[in-house]
Amino acid sequence: MYNHDNVENIKEKFLNDNINNNYNDDNQLNNINYNISGRKSLNLEYSNNGEYNTLNESILISLKREFMRILYKLFYAIIPRFSANKDTNLKQWDLFGPLFFTIFLSYFLNASKDTEQMSKTFIIVFCLMWIGGSIVTINVILLGSHITLFQSLSILGYCIFPILLASMINYFFKNLFKFGIKVAIAFGAYIWCCFSSVSFMSDVLGQEKKGLGLFPIFLFYFAFTCYLLL
Repeated sequence: MYNHDNVENIKEKFLNDNINNNYNDDNQLNNINYNISGRKSLNLEYSNNGEYNTLNESILISLKREFMRILYKLFYAIIPRFSANKDTNLKQWDLFGPLFFTIFLSYFLNASKDTEQMSKTFIIVFCLMWIGGSIVTINVILLGSHITLFQSLSILGYCIFPILLASMINYFFKNLFKFGIKVAIAFGAYIWCCFSSVSFMSDVLGQEKKGLGLFPIFLFYFAFTCYLLL
């Protein structure tokens, strides 16, 4: 016999199931849209391999990240004994820090001179840093090291910070220090630079060729030290 109540119950159950399924699908769609919009609102975009993409981040965040990276590498360059993994620090090179140090060093060496003299100083310091550093690197490579040009320039550039620090001290206290004290500060900075660079460069040189590879580095920093005392 035809039962009208059973048919109505079946229809109602069918409608409820469809409504629940549609509701779940809508929730999933809303969650997906929320995640996408949230990611866009935070400017977080990821590449296909899941790594964070920095192309669309703000300039302020990029500058802050690069500044902290320079400070991190500078700390391990001037205090190499705290560098737990020198190979990693060696491979992660950058030239932003050495470029800034070159500009500041050329400024403090002749800040009290006229504009023409400061221009000449910048050219000399720039050539000593980049051309002299390239010659030192070529010598190290010819001795059988696997270091690259940019890795070597990065190490030499970061390790020159003690000479920059000495130039700043001599500039701000030039009326208080006698020439003998300035010489002591300059050669103290020279020894610091040599110690920092040797701790890195000696690891990429063979034991029998270490002297031939390190001697040009000593001359490299000695040239800056002499120019600091002029």
